[in-house]
Amino acid sequence: PLRTSRNLCRTHLTTRPTSLVGGVGREFIPIPESEAAPAALALYAQGLAQLHGYRWIEAARAFHTALRLEPSLVLAELGLVRAYEGMKDPVRADVHMERARKLESASGSRDALLVNALQLRRLGHQTGPAGPAAHRAYRKALDEILKTYPEDVEVLLLRGNASEAVAW
Repeated sequence: PLRTSRNLCRTHLTTRPTSLVGGVGREFIPIPESEAAPAALALYAQGLAQLHGYRWIEAARAFHTALRLEPSLVLAELGLVRAYEGMKDPVRADVHMERARKLESASGSRDALLVNALQLRRLGHQTGPAGPAAHRAYRKALDEILKTYPEDVEVLLLRGNASEAVAW
């Protein structure tokens, strides 16, 4: 019962709407293929900055709010995958991974490549031989993205983290 209560509290905290705030960084990855609303993109950028600062709950709130404005923003779903991974909540991370996969076909090529890479990252969390193999495949997928988008700062950061021995 206590664990369920904690999960309900976390769910409420992470899904509560937020607004744009200053002082969280200036992270922003241009999304040239997107026709998303500027407000949704600004909230995505805020969530990304909060992810980089390990502020998982605030990042999740920003991504959820962005998705309320732009339900097809696959990058916000991927942001939620990463935020819930940071909160050690694999169930919710997997829910948002599945949502991102469903949006993947309507997304641009970079976004589709990121969806596939982060799916491998999720698999890299498995125990046994499947985990390390998926982690190697994740690194390779990021390398492939960087061949097409060599100056993509976010993918460069993901690749740097992926150089560690484990997925997390």
